Amino acid sequence: MDGSIGIFRKKKYFEFFRGYPTQESTFWFVKEWDDLILPVTENWLASGRPVDWGIEPIFWKIQELDSWRDDGDYDRFCKTRENKKNDRTRAHKNEMRALAADCRREFASATNEINTSIMEKVDKRRNYDGYRR
Repeated sequence: MDGSIGIFRKKKYFEFFRGYPTQESTFWFVKEWDDLILPVTENWLASGRPVDWGIEPIFWKIQELDSWRDDGDYDRFCKTRENKKNDRTRAHKNEMRALAADCRREFASATNEINTSIMEKVDKRRNYDGYRR
């Protein structure tokens, strides 16, 4: 950024260094670098012309762009989890329906010999008053 003001975040991450092949040790160390969040330019890009925006437009732009400020991650996570659960339930239901449709002919042929005329029947119209025939 040639001469323009930018908003940076100091980040840290761990790196390691394995010693010589004869050594069994690994050295961990912290590296720091400045991560550009927002350049204060006319088009909010590093290639733009530097301008003086004032504090409020800068705060609004940071809230819009900064991924660490995003409060919707948990809501998106819950929605995605719910959608996946609904998809699994729907897939299971469709699979069971397809399995039942595939087995219908075999079930009909296997139960073709059963005589249902001697089984006790309940007249659906008489369920309300408790009378059973």
